Amino acid sequence: MNIKYPVVITKLAGGEWLAEHKDLPGWKIHGSTPEEAITRLEEVKLLYRRLVNYCFHFILTS
Repeated sequence: MNIKYPVVITKLAGGEWLAEHKDLPGWKIHGSTPEEAITRLEEVKLLYRRLVNYCFHFILTS
């Protein structure tokens, strides 16, 4: 299942950009451009999904 969460982009006072999923509390990441922030946010989402899959597999096989 591939759920699409809306991404909110905010320019910060220091010139960096913040990308976040408002539906997923705590899912925020900075980047020097909006594109970099979005890319990094998607990378974190992918790593999280892999971790959840690994933990689920570990529980089922233990």
